[in-house]
Amino acid sequence: MNIRSHTVTKIETQAKSDTIQGGQIGVEGDGKEKSTADQQAALNAKVAAENKKLEEENKKIAEQNNKMNEENCTRAKINKNNVETAGRVNDREKLSASYQQDIDRYCK
Repeated sequence: MNIRSHTVTKIETQAKSDTIQGGQIGVEGDGKEKSTADQQAALNAKVAAENKKLEEENKKIAEQNNKMNEENCTRAKINKNNVETAGRVNDREKLSASYQQDIDRYCK
């Protein structure tokens, strides 16, 4: 029963007379159903398309990560250079070592 329209749709429950299940004798399916191989091929194609999409997304993310690493490398080199060339810097060795660690991490 449809609650909005208050109508009832009847469902046919009688099977065809050829078999108990309502199909035709000696025929698998009603011609509209796909074989198992066709279903598997369609599923494989769908999975392949999804995998291709994910690979493209992963490639874009990897490119973004590489770009960020390059930027971080450049910044670390500039920071280390500024620390080494600046006149007054407290804890020069500590800062220089810290920036060298950043260079080692991002500049590969």
